Amino acid sequence: MRFSPLNRNIHIELKSSEDEHTTESGLLLPEDYKPKSEYALARVIDVAPDCKLSVFDSSARLRTSGMYVVVLESMVEEITYAGKTFHVVLENHVVGLLQS
Repeated sequence: MRFSPLNRNIHIELKSSEDEHTTESGLLLPEDYKPKSEYALARVIDVAPDCKLSVFDSSARLRTSGMYVVVLESMVEEITYAGKTFHVVLENHVVGLLQS
């Protein structure tokens, strides 16, 4: 099954941050504890054809695959259908590109 985003959405793969289970003061945290972060790192899988950002224009769609972006984590939508999970974010919730 192939997912193609529409309506200015960007199909992303969220990158997990390395979880530490102890605090600076040495307190142990539960295994399932996830600290809240305002931002998340994500790899671009595909972009909608109507994205307006210059780095996501239709002539550069192949070039954007594999690009890393920083997004507002609370704006990432998780879609589960037929046992598959996809993550999308609107283009205006991308706050930056991660370049090496």
